Amino acid sequence: MLAERAWSDVAVSLDDPLIAEALANAGAPQELDALAGTALETADPPRSRAAWKRYVEGVGGKGPWAEHARRHAAASVAGASVTSKPKERP
Repeated sequence: MLAERAWSDVAVSLDDPLIAEALANAGAPQELDALAGTALETADPPRSRAAWKRYVEGVGGKGPWAEHARRHAAASVAGASVTSKPKERP
């Protein structure tokens, strides 16, 4: 859905209830904040960090991508590239 929208419209696209519905139908409603964090990194860094923070404080903070999400939440430079691999499961 986001691919169909212009970059300048990404924040409006994220507020589209169809996106939340699609994630819920996929069994991953908690991923909306990670999606928002990723989509907004260059367009709106403060809102991106806020979305990552919500993700980390929720279910995402306990999953295999928690450290990756924390790095995004802590990023202070607009457009900074944050990469990491998921934590290996025992």
